[in-house]
Amino acid sequence: MLNALNNSHTLITAWDGKQLIRLGNAISDGYLVVYYPHLLVHPNYQQMGVGKEIVRRMKVIYSGFHQHIVVADGKP
Repeated sequence: MLNALNNSHTLITAWDGKQLIRLGNAISDGYLVVYYPHLLVHPNYQQMGVGKEIVRRMKVIYSGFHQHIVVADGKP
């Protein structure tokens, strides 16, 4: 998983000390299409706007792109 994340077009993480609290990555052609395969927030930090901040930052980075695709695995 670490190699996959490190090879993402964009990777955003946030930490509370040594605790990873959020992670979001993007896979993109760099021009038109961007996929968001992982948008994860540690359960202890949910409902605090942390996930919303990941999405906000990604939307800034990929603001001129034609397609934004969120990938979901269907698991709760």
